[in-house]
Amino acid sequence: MVVMKKWTRALTTAMILLSIVAPAFAEVLLSVDCPASVYKYELFTCRVTLYNDSTTDTSIDYLVKFEKGKAALQDFEALGMEGDIEIPALTKKTVEFNCWAKESGKDAFIFNYGRGKIDALIAKGIMISSPPIYINMNEASVTAGRRNTLKTEVVGNGYFVRIEFKYPPGILGPQKIDLGDVEDSKAISLDLSPDPYLVGAQYVDAYIYFTDDKGEHVLMQRIKLSVTPSFYLLAVAIALLVVLLVAVAITRRRKKKEESGS
Repeated sequence: MVVMKKWTRALTTAMILLSIVAPAFAEVLLSVDCPASVYKYELFTCRVTLYNDSTTDTSIDYLVKFEKGKAALQDFEALGMEGDIEIPALTKKTVEFNCWAKESGKDAFIFNYGRGKIDALIAKGIMISSPPIYINMNEASVTAGRRNTLKTEVVGNGYFVRIEFKYPPGILGPQKIDLGDVEDSKAISLDLSPDPYLVGAQYVDAYIYFTDDKGEHVLMQRIKLSVTPSFYLLAVAIALLVVLLVAVAITRRRKKKEESGS
């Protein structure tokens, strides 16, 4: 009798679960493919494959995020991305998500999904290890309106290393540096010229392309620039302002004299 009660309870629980899950997802099969391991700063892709195993078209609402925030979607700012996917009948569809590893450690790519209500998930764990090569500069100070030379080094090991830079509007600098093979370290020099009136925090994205025993990789290292105003330009601006004020004052005096004389 006890065994019968346990069996009945288990069967009832299973029926309840099936009544919740089956209508929503029975016809849609999902799988997630992410690299098992990546480097810190590495750009990588996770793919979600969906198969509609029914004879009618359907759609899935989704929310993508990383469990611990050690990695992020490639826009770097969004904590998650929401959307919906249309899946024709008896059709397989693959959706790609471009990602960026921000910190070392373990994280998981999570694909939350549902129909109208997001109430299921599928995940893939990722190990993020220290990068084998990096630019030894995460932030620097430069002066607006002048040429600034920043001397640093690329540290680590890699083959066929090249660096490409993406600058915010208002900053000029080298577009690409070819380093060849790097062993231990190699010095680099960056000449950056911010616009005279560009001040505050700015960010330069350095894309590091290299090859190692695991294959080809692309790292994206973000360098923070603190752009300070030029004291010379400030002095010139103040001097011009003083000259302008004096000219206005003289013009007003002359007008007053002419009015009083007439």
